[in-house]
Amino acid sequence: MNNVHVVGAATAAVLAFAGCTGRAPVAGPAPFAASPTSGSLPAPSTLTIDVGVSDVSLVVEDRDSVTWSVETRPTGCATVAASPERLAFGRRDRDCGARWTIRAPAIDDLHIIASVGDIDVTTPADRAVRLRAGVGSVRLRLDGRELRHDRAPGSGDRLELGDASTRPRLDVRTDVGSVRAELRTVASTGTPR
Repeated sequence: MNNVHVVGAATAAVLAFAGCTGRAPVAGPAPFAASPTSGSLPAPSTLTIDVGVSDVSLVVEDRDSVTWSVETRPTGCATVAASPERLAFGRRDRDCGARWTIRAPAIDDLHIIASVGDIDVTTPADRAVRLRAGVGSVRLRLDGRELRHDRAPGSGDRLELGDASTRPRLDVRTDVGSVRAELRTVASTGTPR
């Protein structure tokens, strides 16, 4: 039989079924951990969430503590270091993907930092907001309506609402990725997305 050079996974499956040889299909990325690591912290007045290479979903709501969970890919490739004013990785393997889900009370001084990753925040609109993406875009919505600015997204983006040197404040930064923030002036009756 002649050597066959396979281009796609579907072609490889057909050829394997027909008894032909070819390159095996490339497996996709492993799924995130089925059972995330989680924990809680008492409500601080200042909190820094420094997650390196991760996606983050944060919801600020009426509650008494900070709860968090992190899913990793591959499973167990990182450990969390949680202290009263900081959430971060204590240890992290190279090529470790992570996705954080955090729920927090209205913290007076809240900072979120990712070197690479997308950050989604839902918070009350009672604070100054600074959103920054080194390479990526920033989107800000107020009660479901998107606020626009005239800068082109993609090569870096920055948006400030209010004076970010005062408190209460929310300061969100990703070096590479996107930042999306939803500010709410009224209490929501639905589940935040």
